[in-house]
Amino acid sequence: MAAGVWNAAVILREIQAQGYQGQASILRDYIRPKRPLRQARATVRFETAPGEQLQNDWAQYRTQVNGRMQEVHFAVNTLGYSRRFHFVAMACEDAEHTYESLIQSFEYFGGVTNEVLVDNQKTEVISHRVGAAVEYNTGFLELAAHYSFLPRACRPRRARTKGKDERMVRYIKENFFARYREFESLVHLNQLAEQWLREEAAQRLHGTVKEVVAERFARALPLLH
Repeated sequence: MAAGVWNAAVILREIQAQGYQGQASILRDYIRPKRPLRQARATVRFETAPGEQLQNDWAQYRTQVNGRMQEVHFAVNTLGYSRRFHFVAMACEDAEHTYESLIQSFEYFGGVTNEVLVDNQKTEVISHRVGAAVEYNTGFLELAAHYSFLPRACRPRRARTKGKDERMVRYIKENFFARYREFESLVHLNQLAEQWLREEAAQRLHGTVKEVVAERFARALPLLH
């Protein structure tokens, strides 16, 4: 917890590996009264219809790859309605890798949403001033035209309107990277990520919508195009 890991499932796996034979309920009872000590910022969330929106963002995490510590860049793409998400580690956050991450997520989900909400990074947005029309990167517009989605940019200095995606970044850091701490390569990392996304992240009961993510996604899948 002092290291910032508060997820009971992650902590349980760690202490079981060290010989803990108790129940998860005992661990949760231990953590619960300490949660007020954890600093948290409020996140703005709003609900969107099935198939309506995907939120896109980049994040970084320092971990061990091929025997040395390095900062890993990973793109996170979250479906607004179901909260199902996909993430992939890339060599960098340039335009080529940004667009490739979106394509891989579309393929992972099996479809495309009506719109893609992005931050104002230059790979997607050239200019976005209050009261003026958004000027999108030409490559991003070509990607949007090819996959038939509407590009949408967050209001300037209001990136946290992408609350669902921001929450998933934190979830990945506190669960995936807390569990897997060494990788042979980015390919190895992404292989583990695909397995973790399918077996754990998609099977979780989401605290806000009170549904299993995979079940909610199955209902929304026919509305992706």
